[in-house]
Amino acid sequence: MATLRLKGKTTKKHKSSLNMRKKEFLLSIGVLGIILVALGLYLRYYNTLLSFKHISSYPDQKQGIVYAKPSKIRIPSVNIETPVEDADIFGDVWEISQDTALYLVKSAALGSSGNVVIYGFNKEHIFASLIDTEIGDDIFISDEEGEIYKYKVYDIHIVETDEVGVVMPTDYEVLTIYTGIGLLDTKRLVIKASPVEFR
Repeated sequence: MATLRLKGKTTKKHKSSLNMRKKEFLLSIGVLGIILVALGLYLRYYNTLLSFKHISSYPDQKQGIVYAKPSKIRIPSVNIETPVEDADIFGDVWEISQDTALYLVKSAALGSSGNVVIYGFNKEHIFASLIDTEIGDDIFISDEEGEIYKYKVYDIHIVETDEVGVVMPTDYEVLTIYTGIGLLDTKRLVIKASPVEFR
């Protein structure tokens, strides 16, 4: 009889151990599921970083003409100097880069009438110090041929991602620079600058 009881106790311990392992396995699967869902949501969010909502079609301001496009941006007052690469909008998602500022290729050409749009991440080597820009600061944009275009900041404001007017075409020459700002970059810091005669 004693042996039977001992066996019974061993069996209960074994069942308890199996139940514990089963619970740990289910908990692990649950945690993995939560991580995968969070990763999926983050990737969906990441693709919309630096985008403005409700712009699925942006008019090409150059209409096929040969044009000067930015290759470098320099803002001496806030120690910004970074290369600029071409970017476009696909659907309502704006192309992004971790390494450089971006020029919206459908925006206006340098030195022409229209809105020249340059944007980039709020990162140390791109536009982290853009927040310190002040009205009256000079901005220098170099094109691929080495010609320099000078602009002077006349407006600085923070907008929501659905305030698309700041990046839309204009009938006058203006430079628009923006970056993400706020919690999870949910707002846009927008700098507007007008051209200055410079050689």
